[in-house]
Amino acid sequence: MADVFGVNPQAITKYLKNIYREGELTRSATCYKLEQVKKEGGRAVKRRVDVYNLDAIISVGYRISSKTGTKFRQWATRVLNRKTVFHIASANSIDFVNC
Repeated sequence: MADVFGVNPQAITKYLKNIYREGELTRSATCYKLEQVKKEGGRAVKRRVDVYNLDAIISVGYRISSKTGTKFRQWATRVLNRKTVFHIASANSIDFVNC
């Protein structure tokens, strides 16, 4: 995720901790452990790494302060606007979800 948003891993950790602390998301619903095998010095080493789902990535993307984060937010806004306009045009009404 750090590579995607062009920041260091510590920044991602900070944002995720805040997201979980504030109750925006729960770690148990957005993160799982994945066993990854890497070659180190000619031998295969297994490590367990945290993998995050799309909800966590989107939440971080809306908080992160980087050029890539800005581009992500612009892209997400365009996609949401297109979907909203399509929904309104096709349904000819606005459905409000419990907010």
